[in-house]
Amino acid sequence: MGKGLQHLFVCLAIVTIVSLGAACGSDEVEDSSKKDDISKSVEKLSEEKVPRTDEDVRVSTQNISRTESAHEALNEASGSQGIFFGEVPEGFPIAFLPLYPGGTIDKSSIRGREATLLQVVSVPKDKAIAYYRNYYRELGWTANDPIALADRTMVFFSGNDARVDMTLIDREGGKTFVALALY
Repeated sequence: MGKGLQHLFVCLAIVTIVSLGAACGSDEVEDSSKKDDISKSVEKLSEEKVPRTDEDVRVSTQNISRTESAHEALNEASGSQGIFFGEVPEGFPIAFLPLYPGGTIDKSSIRGREATLLQVVSVPKDKAIAYYRNYYRELGWTANDPIALADRTMVFFSGNDARVDMTLIDREGGKTFVALALY
């Protein structure tokens, strides 16, 4: 099986597992103080680390060192192994897995030399794709054309000797579930 096809199946498996967990309600936070803490964390990440967009989906990557590689970022994050609900851990490679402005973190994880960010955004798939395509283009990365498979759309970004697989799924109310996996 080709490496690209193998990555496609891995992405589908991750999204399926996460979707099943969400359908079962495992991502809901019942404690209102914890919800407030999560909201504050998301707001702080959105303000400090995530580039803002304007109407034509331009992005800024000026805070990202052009010399930092995705693999260096993953190595630095490797001390924070695990799955994190509603947050990203200290040292998470946010420069290579940015939160969509205004997005809500569902889960993030770091396992070995791989990191994932699962989020819900309040825009349709095409806007999310445009944002990330421009974001990674600013880093000098390339992207394939979107691939539609059942109810999922996938885009693969590569550069800096690394790859980000993005899977998007429509949600109710014009929202989109976005899964990013860096390896």
